[in-house]
Amino acid sequence: MHRAERYGGVSSVLLLDRDHRTSVNDDSGHEAGDAALLEVAKLLDEACRDPDMAGRWGARGS
Repeated sequence: MHRAERYGGVSSVLLLDRDHRTSVNDDSGHEAGDAALLEVAKLLDEACRDPDMAGRWGARGS
């Protein structure tokens, strides 16, 4: 973001909504929900180019 601002470039943000996470936690337990989130994070990280970044944005307790 800083580089885009500095050099007049463009930047993008892609937001994904991981549906049904609560139902995974309720049906299979929090360990299964955490494992699902980690798998999604792994896939996103592998898809990113070097200058890209994957992260998580969520409310506390969610």
